Amino acid sequence: MSQKGKLGKLNFLLLQRPKGGWVGRCLQYNFVTQAETLEELVYEIDRAVIGHLFISSQMHRRPLEGLKAAPDRYWDMFRHSTLTLRPSKLTATKFHIDPPAGMAFPRQELKVGSAVES
Repeated sequence: MSQKGKLGKLNFLLLQRPKGGWVGRCLQYNFVTQAETLEELVYEIDRAVIGHLFISSQMHRRPLEGLKAAPDRYWDMFRHSTLTLRPSKLTATKFHIDPPAGMAFPRQELKVGSAVES
């Protein structure tokens, strides 16, 4: 991390659930969020990241301190994914969230996995 409150790119693996809905898993810090649609999942990912940044800030800790990386199987699915999700401007304006004061929002790469999350 180059500056306090600044993260590098975060990679998220997006997996469809067997009974509907989607799960997004952050690979660097192994936290997950879920939603019914991909559009809602992008919003929930932003919310989860900002929530972690806010809590870290309130506890005077580095962002996402103490969270470990996701297991190798998720990294493998991410590397083999050929479908990268690029949120549209419509999505970005429909669900807008600002990061906590003094913290930069990290870049994200979202890829859809071919396996189904149970």
